[in-house]
Amino acid sequence: MAPVPDGSITLHVMEALEENGEKVALIDGVTGEQLTSKDLQQRCIRVASGLKRRGFNAGDVLCILSPNTLHYPAVFLGVTLNGGILSLANPGYTPDEFEHIVRNSGATWIAVGAGLEKTALEVAQRVGNIKEIFILEGQAEGCSQFQELLDDSGDLCVPHTQVDPVKDVVILPYSSGTTGLPKGVMVTHRNLAAAFMQFRDPRTLGLKDDDVMMLFLPFFHSLGFIMMFSSLINEYKAVMLPRFIPDVFLKVIQEHKVSCMAVVPPVVLFLAQSPAVDKYDLTSLRRMYCAAAPLSGDIQETVIKKLGGSLELCQGYGMTESVACISLCSQENKMGSIGQVSGYMELKIVDVESREPLGPNQEGEICLNGPQITPGYYKNQKATDETFDADGWLKTGDVGYFDNEGFLYIVDRLKELIKYKGLQVAPAELEGLLLQHEDIVDAAVVGRKDDRYGELPTAFVVKTPNSQITAEDVQQFIAGKVSNHKHLHGGVVFLDAIPKNASGKILRKEIKKMASQL
Repeated sequence: MAPVPDGSITLHVMEALEENGEKVALIDGVTGEQLTSKDLQQRCIRVASGLKRRGFNAGDVLCILSPNTLHYPAVFLGVTLNGGILSLANPGYTPDEFEHIVRNSGATWIAVGAGLEKTALEVAQRVGNIKEIFILEGQAEGCSQFQELLDDSGDLCVPHTQVDPVKDVVILPYSSGTTGLPKGVMVTHRNLAAAFMQFRDPRTLGLKDDDVMMLFLPFFHSLGFIMMFSSLINEYKAVMLPRFIPDVFLKVIQEHKVSCMAVVPPVVLFLAQSPAVDKYDLTSLRRMYCAAAPLSGDIQETVIKKLGGSLELCQGYGMTESVACISLCSQENKMGSIGQVSGYMELKIVDVESREPLGPNQEGEICLNGPQITPGYYKNQKATDETFDADGWLKTGDVGYFDNEGFLYIVDRLKELIKYKGLQVAPAELEGLLLQHEDIVDAAVVGRKDDRYGELPTAFVVKTPNSQITAEDVQQFIAGKVSNHKHLHGGVVFLDAIPKNASGKILRKEIKKMASQL
């Protein structure tokens, strides 16, 4: 592939918007509002100017807490045209969770979706250094209207060009990594520039100018963001939904003749099993890219058969720390494989104990290198050191192998992270919360496999003597403290003791075995 471009990735994206001109770029699938690439370019210039007029400077951080919206690209590019950093937060976060993101990122500005202003205002009061909160739609007391930025003249937009592409952070998505609270993944201009080149290469997605892409995966998630990003730099149009809404999702595919989209396994399972699917004409679908969690070959075959033999259901592999896709596989390749290594990416399989490189058909930990790989976690050198080996390779925590033809397969996960509907759940976070309950003396949380949702967070709990606490009490306790995807969807099991080794470490393999028998 061509060399990764230097300089500001924001300017490269703005140039792509200029090239695409009057072509429709984004459509709101609910309201029908359409934006051309030129519209988006002008919006970004106005937002950048409006922010600068209010005192937003290079190095400032703005945190966005919002469902998918047509405003997302303007926030992203408006912030980064000024040399700022965009921090991405899950709109399902509780105030406590959002506060962690705001404090860790050092955000002093917030953009918030309608209905989420109470969370933003509460956190701003706690943190104390938030300069301004913009509400993206409508109005709310204590918030400025984002429309004021869109109405700006644009005259103060002077693109920030003093960029070190290797070191300067442009976006800050959050990942649980292997354990613990969410960590800010530093995505630099060079990281995004490599993704830019990947997604401009027709071999990556295999799309044509007349394709129509569906964007419904959350933009705060790395997969959703990178698909939105790809729609900005290419010539096909994209239809956006605020989130996955089954009937609206199916209706939009039919009405807009959607031909391609990125999905996660629960959505593939919905397409395979829901009777509602048969009510709509989905024959326009040509390619689907499934990532965020493994997808079984059986479900893959079922969906292809149900939606038409010409559909290509491509499995892919990626992680927040790798920004773009690590590997991608199409239908004509190998069912069940997550594909061959993508452009720019280097991959090796190493023995889990000795760390020696392994050859074909030998299982070991997948390790990565390349210009897409994050330099580390924001303000967390300890986590960074734990994630990279001595030679600078990223340790994914995933166990896999490649065959004689270079096709990659994942078979297990070393890391403790749970994936529920493609979203990350860190056991340590839930265990820490459980231990705050006065009736709980010990706890362990693992993921229980589920065909529909991937893994269900399941708690194994030791009660205090004579406690009358119930499983429902424990579930409600956690539900009051974290967002929905972290709830104990797999249930609660009471034990006399949590299995641990001599050093006191939880024996998760034993706990997972118990969970598999529920």
